[in-house]
Amino acid sequence: MFADKEIIDKYGVNEAVADTIGPGGVFYGARNVPVILDICRDMEELCPDAWLLNYSNPMAIITWAINDYTRIKTIGLCHSVPNTANQLAKYLGVPEAEIAYWVAGINHMAWFLELKWREKMLIRY
Repeated sequence: MFADKEIIDKYGVNEAVADTIGPGGVFYGARNVPVILDICRDMEELCPDAWLLNYSNPMAIITWAINDYTRIKTIGLCHSVPNTANQLAKYLGVPEAEIAYWVAGINHMAWFLELKWREKMLIRY
């Protein structure tokens, strides 16, 4: 991914998220999609009714390719929930290991319904 970002920066392409969308995401996808499709081909043979939970970037590109080129059922997931939990712990000045949370939604459409620190309720909706 870093070379992808360096190349697009070198040629003046302004891209905020080089690992998921735009030219950087396309380069990243070009390397990762063939590998994921190989895994899916194995799944088609060994476990054709299983779901593949894609938690890797470029998430949208990989999930799209799986849907278009295989019979495997898949859903693309993003790491936004644990990253947000980590950021909330930093804002609170507490170790991430000491917080607990309950979240509704997935990906970039998730809401923290509860946030606890050492069993003390900090947020509840």
